[in-house]
Amino acid sequence: ILCLSMAQTTSEGVGSKEEFTKGLLSVLMPAVTETDNRVRSLFEAQETLQKEIHRLSKELETFVETAQVPSLTPYSQKLVTAKQRMENINVVLQRIQERISRIEKNFVKKSGAIQY
Repeated sequence: ILCLSMAQTTSEGVGSKEEFTKGLLSVLMPAVTETDNRVRSLFEAQETLQKEIHRLSKELETFVETAQVPSLTPYSQKLVTAKQRMENINVVLQRIQERISRIEKNFVKKSGAIQY
């Protein structure tokens, strides 16, 4: 259709060129208008987002300036103490396990010697 219209344009003269241009514009104009509207909406959304980010940034700065970070030293010391206690308990449990193993071996030896 476009090739036919262009062929008609060259043969019919200036009036046909204007009709072709008007037809082309009538086809493309809704798409251009819709794209333009979407781009404007995008710019407005970006502007709104930028304002919100700026507001949140200021709020965060205020929070950081006024917030007091609690001291973690007592908690870390409690963890170190708990870890040491657990290690000591594990050592004691290991010794108990070794004693139980020795007792079992001795029992097996003695019970084997008693049986005839």
